[in-house]
Amino acid sequence: MAKIDLDSMNIKNSLPCANALSKSFAEKVASRQVELEAEMERLSQYGKPSKKSQAAPAAKAKKSDEKKGDEARPEPPTRPQRPRLLPTKFDRTSYRRGRAIIARLQAGMDQ
Repeated sequence: MAKIDLDSMNIKNSLPCANALSKSFAEKVASRQVELEAEMERLSQYGKPSKKSQAAPAAKAKKSDEKKGDEARPEPPTRPQRPRLLPTKFDRTSYRRGRAIIARLQAGMDQ
């Protein structure tokens, strides 16, 4: 397969190439989607019914076309409130030891 130098290609030559690639990819995506839907139908007899998707959408909707605001986003799941933990003796001791070590190091640097 011959390699094409895209940097040296001008826009007039690259646009038809890009359009052909877009069409080719769209066809491949559509055929793969049909295969996957057939596979889901075949597998649905063994368990949960499959969710049917839209048949080969032509193009994705732009973000500006989508709904904005609270309707477009589902609410995040709420986490249970955790009780506040009180400091333990170990926490206080570790804190004091850490502060003592820092004080000694700083005293050693001052000398």
